[in-house]
Amino acid sequence: MDESNVMIPLSEPSFSDTEWKYVQQAIVSGWVSSAGPKTEALESAVSNYTGAADVVAVNSGTAALHLSLLGAGVMPGDSVLVSDVSFIASANVVRYCNATPIFMDIDPVSWQADPELCNSWLQNNCVYQNGNTIHKASGSIIRAMILVHAFGFPAPAHAFELMLQGRNISLIEDAAGAMGTRLQGAHVGTFGRWGCISLNGNKIITAGSGGLILCKNASDATYLRHLSRQAKIPNSAYSHDLIGYNYRMPDICAALALAQFERLDDFIQKKQNIMNIYRNELGALQWQDYAQSDAPNAWLNVCKVPLRDTWIQTLHAHNISASEVWMPLHAQPQFKQAICIGNGNAARDLYTHALSIPGSVTLTLPQQMKIVKILRELISIAG
Repeated sequence: MDESNVMIPLSEPSFSDTEWKYVQQAIVSGWVSSAGPKTEALESAVSNYTGAADVVAVNSGTAALHLSLLGAGVMPGDSVLVSDVSFIASANVVRYCNATPIFMDIDPVSWQADPELCNSWLQNNCVYQNGNTIHKASGSIIRAMILVHAFGFPAPAHAFELMLQGRNISLIEDAAGAMGTRLQGAHVGTFGRWGCISLNGNKIITAGSGGLILCKNASDATYLRHLSRQAKIPNSAYSHDLIGYNYRMPDICAALALAQFERLDDFIQKKQNIMNIYRNELGALQWQDYAQSDAPNAWLNVCKVPLRDTWIQTLHAHNISASEVWMPLHAQPQFKQAICIGNGNAARDLYTHALSIPGSVTLTLPQQMKIVKILRELISIAG
């Protein structure tokens, strides 16, 4: 087949015979809609891999974030600190709780939430009273922080964890695209009280649709798992003791995720190889920075370019998928009245210039060198 006219995808999944085998097992077992043995096996495997005390499998990364906010006790009128560079779900879940997001601008080099900026804002704009951190201007309690590990690279979770000590603000790590990413040897999502991972189709591994909550203690996991299953009392028919949610991961999705998980380390190695080739061949571009002691899963390959929209059009004309990255959350119309720590200048600059290019585990070396060739030509034209 002539592949010259086939669009090179941005981030597509890879499936093997094992995925088919595990899904068939789930179908034959009858555990299709409900959580079952594949779900339990996935939770156990991810707990062992990440070092989390327990893991709760749910039906989306958004559900994982929402449940974590509920676990943190976020109530109407509260505020939640949120990384400004993220998918919209990171802010939407705050509104699910009738709370208000306060966005944290990014460091212009790492493209992660800036801890110094946030710490200064907390010191100057908040007061600690009666066991809570209160925003002085609004009187709102800051109940939690959603720290995003953007593009599969590690945010400085240890710095934020230290910052929040003594402030009674729960740290929730949004590691949606960061399955397998490590920060100084520890898996992201294990620094805060909860870590939330997405298993959407474009992530490094997928359940079709799914999410995982990494829990620091087993009691939190028990509570969130209970909420995710409509708060149904065990061994009862239709008795429920809390307002629950239909957030459980079906066993058929867990079967797919479990097979994908068994290939995770291989996927990470392939993605890191792709990342290194881009950075070695295209050193003239600005890439997301990270410490040598850290290990990103290299989920997305994002660089800053002078004329992003023009470059996207050129790449598309050569059958190469390319995309802008997320619009800063503070710039979304439904959040334009929200506070933005640091005014969002760095986030807006990244959005204006950031280009996401193909990095699927299925990407071949000839395809990647085709992309490199086109980008080199664009760099030459840009001067």
